[in-house]
Amino acid sequence: MSNNEKPGMTEQAYLELAEDSKVTFDRMERENERLRKSFEDVKHELITSYGMIRMIDNLYSELENRDTNVELLIDIFRTYLSQYVD
Repeated sequence: MSNNEKPGMTEQAYLELAEDSKVTFDRMERENERLRKSFEDVKHELITSYGMIRMIDNLYSELENRDTNVELLIDIFRTYLSQYVD
């Protein structure tokens, strides 16, 4: 065995290990990017829903004959969404 050789793995084995690691890393990066995109989409939908329920709340509060059940549902939904948006 010369001074440049190390016991155990050969140079080819190191290259294969490095390539396998790169493939795994690239796959995980693609999955992370997909999850980031999905998270951004869900976040956008949540913020949009919160804005819509606030508009419904504002419009409904201007009515003269309001149903307290509907008011309660609007308030519950707005409160529920606000914990994630605010």
